[in-house]
Amino acid sequence: MRTFARTLAIAAVALIAFAAADPAAARSVAQIKAGGELVMLSYLGANESFLRRIPGGGYEGLDYELVAGFARTLGVRLRVVAKPRFAELIPALLAGEGDLIASTMSITTEREALVDFTGPYFPVVVMVLAKKGSGLSGIESLAGKRAGVPPGTTLEARAARMGFTSVTPNARGAAEALQSLDSDAVDVVLMESSLALPVLTREPRLELVTTLPEVEQYGLAVPPGSDLRAELDRFLVSTRNGRSYYQLVLRHLGEHGVELLRVRGAKQAGR
Repeated sequence: MRTFARTLAIAAVALIAFAAADPAAARSVAQIKAGGELVMLSYLGANESFLRRIPGGGYEGLDYELVAGFARTLGVRLRVVAKPRFAELIPALLAGEGDLIASTMSITTEREALVDFTGPYFPVVVMVLAKKGSGLSGIESLAGKRAGVPPGTTLEARAARMGFTSVTPNARGAAEALQSLDSDAVDVVLMESSLALPVLTREPRLELVTTLPEVEQYGLAVPPGSDLRAELDRFLVSTRNGRSYYQLVLRHLGEHGVELLRVRGAKQAGR
C-alpha cells in the first residue's frame, strides 16, 4: 500500500501541475475544417470493442466509428494518435497533440478540472472478477484481498478506498488482468462492464464476484474552452437518438452493450 500511496501522491502533483499550466491553444472548429483533419487521441489497450487496429492498417471500434462519423459531418478526415499509456492522454491533449480524446474515458470531477467533456455517450458499471471457485461473493468478501486494476484509471482510485490489502495497477487490459489472476498475483480484478461482460462470456474459468452500484459515463474530452465541444454535443445527441447508434453498439459490444444502454435509460428515468 505504501507504494500505491506514493503513486497516488505523484499523480496528484502531476494533475496540479497540469491544471496550473496554460494548455496549448486548442484548434477551433474553423481551423480543423481548414486543415482537413481531426486528430483523435486514444489508448489502444483500453478496450478493443471501442478501438482496435485492423490488420493491414486502419482502425475500428465504437469510439473510432463514432468520431469518424463526426469527422464526416465536418468534411474532414480522421487521424488517430495512439498513446502508450492511458495516463498520457490528458497531458497530450493539453499539449496540443490532438483535438479530442476518445478512449473509454469516464467523466469525473477531477478530470473536469483539466478538460471539457461532452455529454455522456456510454454508461458503465464496475465488475469485480475472480477465478472460478474463488469462494468470493459480494462486496463484503473483498476485504483484505489483493486487487488488480488498470493503471491511470478511475478504478485505481476506487479500489484504494475498498479495503483491499494491496492494489496493483498492472491490469492494462483483459489479457494482463487474466494473467494476474492465473499467476495468483492478485485475488480479483476490477473491470468496467464494457470490457468485463465480453470477457466473462468467452472465459468460463472466471466468475463475477460483485458489481459495484455506481454508474459511470464515458465522455469525449476536448481542451478547455474549445468550441469543438458544442459541435460534438450536437452530433452525439442526434446520433444517440437514432437507430444507427444502437446498431453500432450491437455490432461492437453485442447484446450486453445494448443492455448497458438500457441501464443508462433506467437510471435517467429514475432521477
